[in-house]
Amino acid sequence: MAASVQAIVDAGFGLSRYSRPELIPAQSAALTQVCNRTQVTLFQFAARVNPLYFSDQVDVALTSGAWSRPTNAEAVFRLEGRGAATTPNITGEVLVVPYDDRAALVGQPAVYRLGTRFFSAGNTGDPTAGELRIFYARRPAPLSTFASLTDAAFPDEFLPIFHYEIAAFNARADGGRDGELQEMVAERNRHIALFEQFLEHETLNETRRFGELRRFPVEQRAPLKALVQAGG
Repeated sequence: MAASVQAIVDAGFGLSRYSRPELIPAQSAALTQVCNRTQVTLFQFAARVNPLYFSDQVDVALTSGAWSRPTNAEAVFRLEGRGAATTPNITGEVLVVPYDDRAALVGQPAVYRLGTRFFSAGNTGDPTAGELRIFYARRPAPLSTFASLTDAAFPDEFLPIFHYEIAAFNARADGGRDGELQEMVAERNRHIALFEQFLEHETLNETRRFGELRRFPVEQRAPLKALVQAGG
């Protein structure tokens, strides 16, 4: 169930006896931005750890010689042909090749990426018309007012990440409050650790015919707690 920015701010201010709720109206824009940045960060991290969790698909028509990336795409992870006469591979994968090596996979349907658009690789059998189905990890809708709601797909049990981020932001604005900032950051980080673990194990019984695709060239990634705003 989605939560409003107002509810998140109220919960965050309620975590400290030093909070001054009467200041909320004057800080509404900054507090809304804290919530928005936090949500964006969580979705960006999920796109790296578990791109299928906050994901979507859309069929995109060829326009001006290319297929456009969805505007809310954080990470595209698969393209498929849709079966038009000159778009091969009905529901089969269309591969993405480097723009400077467009003959890398001659004989397999392929496109290359330039900016936010996909272009035919130009070889025999490559897509030249019709639609491509794009699968992607998506971004959430922006949180812009106190009435804005968090993404409905975000699990309620991890909303305390937002609450403690608001509390930490509030404490930092008051000079740290004799160690309270560190306490709020520590609590936020505990909930972040739970969210990270959830993304890593939420579906364990997927069965594949082929080996797992390694999506990233390195095993290390920036800890999520290092990407949020209020310190720690």
